[in-house]
Amino acid sequence: TARELNPLRILLVHCRYRLAGGEDAVFETEAIQLEQAGHDVVRVEFSNDDVSTETLFARLKAGLETVWSSRAKTRLADAIARHAPQVVHFHNTFPLISPAAYLACVQAGVPVVQTLHNLRLLCANAMFMRDGAICEACAGGRFFNGVRHACYRDSRLASSAVAMMQYLHHGLGTYARQVDRFIVLTEFARRKFVAGGLPAARLVVKPNSLAQDPGMGAGGGDYCLFVGRLSAEKGVHTLLEAWRQLPDVPLVVAGDGPERAAMERQLAAAGTSSVRLLGAVPRSEVLRLMGEARMLVMPSEWYEGFPMTIVEAYSRGLPVLAAHIGSLGEVVVDGQTGRHFRSADAADLASAVRVVNAAPAALAAMREQARRRFLDLYGAQRNVAALVDIYSSVARATPIMHE
Repeated sequence: TARELNPLRILLVHCRYRLAGGEDAVFETEAIQLEQAGHDVVRVEFSNDDVSTETLFARLKAGLETVWSSRAKTRLADAIARHAPQVVHFHNTFPLISPAAYLACVQAGVPVVQTLHNLRLLCANAMFMRDGAICEACAGGRFFNGVRHACYRDSRLASSAVAMMQYLHHGLGTYARQVDRFIVLTEFARRKFVAGGLPAARLVVKPNSLAQDPGMGAGGGDYCLFVGRLSAEKGVHTLLEAWRQLPDVPLVVAGDGPERAAMERQLAAAGTSSVRLLGAVPRSEVLRLMGEARMLVMPSEWYEGFPMTIVEAYSRGLPVLAAHIGSLGEVVVDGQTGRHFRSADAADLASAVRVVNAAPAALAAMREQARRRFLDLYGAQRNVAALVDIYSSVARATPIMHE
């Protein structure tokens, strides 16, 4: 049982991204939560900053390590021998760790848990998106389509490395045989991975959470809020088109990204004066803005995983207006913790904003329900309990001995 296995010794393994994002935050959050709950956590971290693509040889080497990294396998084997964990929990393994690390765990007799933060096992760019629209051409194991369309980094060479990883390890049964539990973030993701060939019995849904509760906000501001990367798949141009129809509703945009200059031109051409672009701001300022905003707007046009932004919004009692696409249609409960609108439909988004603004009593009720949903589902204590249950379902009661 979970009680018999407490405290656990856990090896947490993660490959950090060049630009820190939600997966990095989840890795750090869960490490802190487990440590605060009394568990023995050992972090093993890699960094995508170490990936070299300056020469053709370097690119070929990086591609081969994406498929099978002997260096990562050796490093994991050494860490297991040194720390004797009862379970190894992987977060991002792409590209430096590779599925080779699972074999190090299997050979040492240590169970493997893998969180699937994105759709990389099924799609070269991990997004099921191409040319600005949802694309599932690689679904059903047709990974060659990712190469044909150069879906990863707009490179057929780089996409070939991802496809090789997918074909080889799905074909060998690496994921089905060497991973004891997969953590997925939503039921939507679970359905996608089951359809993609992962064993349903090994998939468990566990959402993201926060390390600390920032508390309910006052909600006294008159503005709507967007928080996130300014990129096309986030629906930022649809957002600004909607606000062209909402001249009297202030919108604050917190974030930066490749579409910022295009957004500035779009605002200037439309003569929109109700939108304020803040650029990148610290997380403390994001939480302050969330505490005062009327609603958070998420106009995404791709399959989001489980945005930490929504968890943070709920923690502050901030309702979310979300595009009804992928997991967002599940995480945001229409009429309770926010409202849905049609993805990529600026008019429907503008209409949803007007409806919420016209019903202050309903908005106040949604604030309470958003806060309650955070307390019920996304708090640290609940997350640790869920993790320990997952670990305990696969871990040995007695830690392996040091070599």
